Amino acid sequence: MIIKLYNTFHDHGSKPEEKYITSLRPALLCGADLEWRHTDDIECDYRDNTGENISNENTQYSELTGYYWIWKNESPDIIGIEHYRRHFIKHKPIIDDNVQPDNLLDEKDIIDILVNYDYIVPVHESLANFSIYDLYKLCFPNQADSIIKYMLRYFKEQGLQNYYDSILNYMSHNSLFRANMLITTRLEFDRYCNTLFTMIDYLKENIKVENDSRIWGYVAELFPMIYITANNKSFKEIDIAVDDFNQDIQKKVVYTTLNNEESDYSEKNPDEIIETLKNL
Repeated sequence: MIIKLYNTFHDHGSKPEEKYITSLRPALLCGADLEWRHTDDIECDYRDNTGENISNENTQYSELTGYYWIWKNESPDIIGIEHYRRHFIKHKPIIDDNVQPDNLLDEKDIIDILVNYDYIVPVHESLANFSIYDLYKLCFPNQADSIIKYMLRYFKEQGLQNYYDSILNYMSHNSLFRANMLITTRLEFDRYCNTLFTMIDYLKENIKVENDSRIWGYVAELFPMIYITANNKSFKEIDIAVDDFNQDIQKKVVYTTLNNEESDYSEKNPDEIIETLKNL
């Protein structure tokens, strides 16, 4: 069985550390077709501008150009997406902010989980008294309503009430799954990508966006749980480590989800948010 968790990155500064690049976690350069990034001399396992690709659209699609390239050109039995600084980890402490190979989810872990679940996803983040719709409005004040309106319209026009209902439910609650990271079988990945990219094509026809907005990458962050719940797929939440540089202390640190705190949702009634969304 072939398993690959593609370690996506986009330029010299974001190339994954060597400890993260293995046969299980090959490095995939996204946006490799963008000459202004000057990435020709980067050594990596894969580039998203070979075969069938949308590499030159990376400024709007972000890591989704990697998704698309994998979908059209690769065929491992199990496919996963990680980022140069975000990785699925075992539920164990990371000592001194130093991620080691034995901290990372391995082949056996993945197989054991996917025997019982359709998808592996990052552990959710509770937004406390903030709905996902509230967050989206805050981050994209000029586009959030249009994006959600046309997502709902697309699935309504397709007669896919399960997706329509899933969008309403997900956007009205506060359990957020970030990062466009997942692990699943090749068959499930095919189905997921076909639905996602077909929807984005529809949104592109109806929404004007800035060239460098990374908008479709952000839209896709909403989609794993919309897809999973719409299709009654099972999923397992797994901790992730975010290996990053803290500007305040000028030191690289690892933030993990091991201590993710739950908070009650109480400020807004989800039913009221759903009615708002239906009337967009």
